[in-house]
Amino acid sequence: MVNRRKRILIVDDCKVVLRFMSSQLTLAGYQVLTRDSPIGTGMTILRFQPDLVFLDVEMPSLAGDEVLAMVRRNAKLRDTVIILFSGRPEAELKAMAQRTGANGFLCKTNDLSVLLPQIEAWLKPRVETDRAKISRPRSDTPNAPLRPLFVEDDVALANTYRRGAPFRADYVASAEEAMARIASARPPSLVITDLGLPTLSGQDLFHWAVQSDPSWSQRFLFITGQVCAEAWIERFVRISTLPVFFKPVQLRELAQAVATMTPPTRGGSQVRATAP
Repeated sequence: MVNRRKRILIVDDCKVVLRFMSSQLTLAGYQVLTRDSPIGTGMTILRFQPDLVFLDVEMPSLAGDEVLAMVRRNAKLRDTVIILFSGRPEAELKAMAQRTGANGFLCKTNDLSVLLPQIEAWLKPRVETDRAKISRPRSDTPNAPLRPLFVEDDVALANTYRRGAPFRADYVASAEEAMARIASARPPSLVITDLGLPTLSGQDLFHWAVQSDPSWSQRFLFITGQVCAEAWIERFVRISTLPVFFKPVQLRELAQAVATMTPPTRGGSQVRATAP
């Protein structure tokens, strides 16, 4: 039986780095896949099943440590060997690896002649006691309820929700900020997002979250204007199986949907919404 080549995934927004690393590792006999965006990394890992992942720390839209936190929360990805990859000082990168639960780190300024021996060391089978030498983030405080997250770029509307919503929630103004919250050690219980956000839309945010963790497919609520200005929003509203609320939002109805969709905490309670 012929053993398959070891697979390495490289996630970095710098195409020069991707080309150089890919060529070097391919010549060394590895099967290499590259990505220039952190969005969708979890789904790529599920499909490609790499033996090792090089993850750039500083990328636009989502930092490497945030991607790592998201991957570690997925039971199917939890044992993936992930190496933080950055031009930051070695001491800083080492501390980040220890803090986030990475399996190791590599400075981009390192002499790449040491790369292959390091990869071989990282790919050696490890017993669980060896893996535990680098700590992982602490889990959420038991029984501490997680709050919904509103994603709304209209400040006036966000303030209206903040004053009138009969439940506590956190607020961000963009999909990029929401991604960081979702990938954090304490993600929201569910996401309530405007579809028409700038840069990345509410639909983009939803698809990214589901690719990262399929459980998000049942943890989104959507808000849009009465008249859908763009055809894709109209199509999305027509085919969505999740609740879509039209502006001006009836907060009583929104609260009922939130109470229904919020998952129980470890103490067995839900986010409770009372009518105003």
